[in-house]
Amino acid sequence: MKHLAIIGLAKNAGKTVTLNTIVKEAVNKNINLALISYGRDGEKIDAITLQEKPRIYIPPATVFVTAHNAYKKSEVQADLIKRTGIDSLMGEVNIYKSFTKGGYIELVGINSSSRVKKIKKMLPANVDLTLIDGALDRRSSAMPELSDAFVMATGAVVGNTEELVIKKTKHEIRRLSFGEIKDATLKEKTKQFLSEGRDGLVYQDGSSEFLESETSFGHIKELKEKNHKEIKALIINGALIDRFAEKLIYDLEFEGINLIVRDGTRVFLNKRNLNLLEKSNIKIEFLNSINLLAVTVNPTSPYSQSLDSAEIISGLKHELKQIPVYDIMSENYKSIER
Repeated sequence: MKHLAIIGLAKNAGKTVTLNTIVKEAVNKNINLALISYGRDGEKIDAITLQEKPRIYIPPATVFVTAHNAYKKSEVQADLIKRTGIDSLMGEVNIYKSFTKGGYIELVGINSSSRVKKIKKMLPANVDLTLIDGALDRRSSAMPELSDAFVMATGAVVGNTEELVIKKTKHEIRRLSFGEIKDATLKEKTKQFLSEGRDGLVYQDGSSEFLESETSFGHIKELKEKNHKEIKALIINGALIDRFAEKLIYDLEFEGINLIVRDGTRVFLNKRNLNLLEKSNIKIEFLNSINLLAVTVNPTSPYSQSLDSAEIISGLKHELKQIPVYDIMSENYKSIER
């Protein structure tokens, strides 16, 4: 694994604490790191809650990517490794490497997947692992194109009871975790469609065609004219949203097809519609699956009382089976030998 994303289900879910913990443990294992933020993180004060936030810590001799003015305001001293040519509101985004003393910094300047891809190619060859810090409501940092795997941070901020946190977290993981296309021919067809940025149909006999409308809603009229029993797969280049899923189920009465999107970050369906698709034997598949490595739980929230992290962990472990779940601030976690 070369690239690991850390994403939070909401602000104050514990993403930065999770990132800093991974950084510390990686350094202890002599892993050469690079740190990138998809968005902006590491500021001292939360712009919404006006409360102090955990800072992002850059250890000694560590590569990091941020805008020039963010670096100037930081307490980190570093070499300028490479200019990226990417401009931001805080100046040009550059690649730095800290000196023998670490410090806290704000990582800023990367707000698109194309920028992350460009910078990844510019990082020093001796970087063992790149950590990509995901921004609020930007699950795109977990895209398979950007990272090999991701860690998800959840907690009391997403629900005011243990049961609600478990429920919401399970739903988010479900949306992200459908499998890759297993049919080799169908996978090649999907690559072709998505490489051209088009939606389309693949039929049972192996033939295929593009859908002409530029929006998924415009496809409904086109799909009404098709023989549903002849359709094997519907490929969606953009997002899969509730209203479109409902029209497939209720208006068109589709059943038994494959519904394909690029990856889990493109699925925006509520639990009800996911269940309805399942009942209609409509199978969601991804061109690229996302590998969830672990879930971290923050039992405290700036908006409510603390919850019982052990109860949340137990409930999530029961559902997630092989995926580890941790409260990384707990004594139980700190006692683990690593």
